[in-house]
Amino acid sequence: MKTAIRTSKIEIDTAILHGPQWINATIQTLELDDANNVTSTRVRDRKLYRKVDQVATQTVTITDPVTQQQVTISVAGIGAAIKTKMIGWMMEDNAATYDAGADLVILNGSSQ
Repeated sequence: MKTAIRTSKIEIDTAILHGPQWINATIQTLELDDANNVTSTRVRDRKLYRKVDQVATQTVTITDPVTQQQVTISVAGIGAAIKTKMIGWMMEDNAATYDAGADLVILNGSSQ
């Protein structure tokens, strides 16, 4: 039997105004048999934490699973890409527009 760990959920703080933003991951422990089949899983007692401002400039090079192109991107770039997509989905799922100056999605029909 082998024991392995993996992330089961990753969270990125984006709405903290005057404090540190964090990236954290819930860590899952797996028990594997000799053929690497998962025989059990459990969530570990602690999470993995990193302050965004301390890791923002770190880069990673990956092969994009969709385009198959090799891409180098920073941690800040990953966060910005996810946030941009989330803003689009919020506007898609709600009658809303994005106010870049306020960095908020404004619901249509609310006071302007």
